[in-house]
Amino acid sequence: MANMDISDNAIRNRNVEANDLRASFSAAYLGRYVLKNIRIKESDNRISLALNTSRINKLGKKVTFHEYVGWLQEIINKIQNFVLADSFLDSFSTPLKTREIFPLLRPSSVLFHFNDLLTELETDSLESVEYRYNKDRRRNINLQEVLKKFESYFIIENKQISDKKITHNVQNPYDKNITIKKNISSITISSPRLKKIILKFTDQEISLLDYINRNQNFIITFTEVDVIYTSKRLLKILGF
Repeated sequence: MANMDISDNAIRNRNVEANDLRASFSAAYLGRYVLKNIRIKESDNRISLALNTSRINKLGKKVTFHEYVGWLQEIINKIQNFVLADSFLDSFSTPLKTREIFPLLRPSSVLFHFNDLLTELETDSLESVEYRYNKDRRRNINLQEVLKKFESYFIIENKQISDKKITHNVQNPYDKNITIKKNISSITISSPRLKKIILKFTDQEISLLDYINRNQNFIITFTEVDVIYTSKRLLKILGF
């Protein structure tokens, strides 16, 4: 579970496990969490769900192609025959229809989170980090020193440029030109300095800015205190 509380002292992520979570884990505060991954035991089977990517995986031994196709058909039938009912999962925050609500929202703050990137630093899959001033001028930099500047949340200043245009400027100590952009159904970050930081992995190169936007490494809050944007989803926090 990922916490949607952006305060400095909040626990960012939690993992819980039990034979029966409904009986052993209080759902009182789950409305402030985003459910990311689930592992379910069903009879003798264990199924894992990655909710951000809609990936469904059955844990166990390798099977033949025909067995795999049969399992796929079983999953499809279960999805098609699903009947909505009350469940423990209803305690978590609920998704909103982004396209209908987005134009009405004013962002108020942003929290960047880089746990996945720090993990890649620890596992050496990230080979080096460069700051590229231009095509011919570049230097190696300490990525951890850069990420330290993003450990706390930042206020977003909304400026009315015209009747139809509003800029959303992120007040931060690293790049005064960081802004957020509201697209039709998602949010992306813009930053000239972050664009010049190049992450060199074993199999690719990507700017830190593109990495942030691709992985959506941020949480956006709005003036509507019960609405949060994270992982390309607009969510309503339960319990307000």
